[in-house]
Amino acid sequence: MIAGAVLAVVGLVTLEALSWTAKRRGIESVTLPPGSEIARLSAQADYADAYRCAVPGNAVTVDQLIPPGENEVTRTQNEVVQQGTAPGLRYLASYVVEGDGTTRQVTLSTAVFYESPLGRIYFTPVKHVHRRAVPFALSLWSGRWASTDAP
Repeated sequence: MIAGAVLAVVGLVTLEALSWTAKRRGIESVTLPPGSEIARLSAQADYADAYRCAVPGNAVTVDQLIPPGENEVTRTQNEVVQQGTAPGLRYLASYVVEGDGTTRQVTLSTAVFYESPLGRIYFTPVKHVHRRAVPFALSLWSGRWASTDAP
């Protein structure tokens, strides 16, 4: 019982450290990109979020970010939407690249649809991890894109 409590505290501290690191690296929480496919497809979503980062130069394109794949729902010149499932839910993940010139903006959006009560139960604890892990992952990717001029 004590070991479980210690692990829970360590987990919470780790999640907060991830969140702090992402913010320090310039990741911001934003609304779903207006006019994007994810905004259109997620109108009935039970949960949606989006995170944005700036990447210097024109190094990042949608095709570099996400090569065509089997989980793809739609692809435009500046966006790709993928889908997946987890117990009791399905989700969409969107990668939008905008801007020209000196800086590009990459927005990673997620929309979750509960397919059954199990989905709501499953996503309740996952949501808290998701809100911290996704911005942190985006911060790692943006650093890689900025330093190598390619994803």
